[in-house]
Amino acid sequence: MLLSQMVTLCFLALKDLGARNLDYPTLYFCSEEPTGYMNYTEQPDNTYSQGDTIWTYFNLNNQEYNLHSDGSFEVRVTRDLTVKTPDEGSMSVSLIFRENCPAHRNPEKVYLAHYFTLPENLPSG
Repeated sequence: MLLSQMVTLCFLALKDLGARNLDYPTLYFCSEEPTGYMNYTEQPDNTYSQGDTIWTYFNLNNQEYNLHSDGSFEVRVTRDLTVKTPDEGSMSVSLIFRENCPAHRNPEKVYLAHYFTLPENLPSG
């Protein structure tokens, strides 16, 4: 899968979240692992090289969550997408964004941070 296709998957998932009346700001591409709510470092020019690890960050506001008896909570967002490839093919992808949050985190300030590593042999595009 090309980098542009992977990025498109992230944006399609977020667009679909918005269609479900969830309030989210922007997906941010980061230069390192985000460390907290609104605490991330954006990647300059959103440019990465083969073999780089891409961290993403976004907020999930107004998202339902499952509260556990110890005060911790789980946020889970699942989307099934069909991605059209440049050669007129298609590919089905299931995305699961899941986060178990400790009791000291505020459920009104939930963020998700995920990463993937670009393969060394990933073609440009």
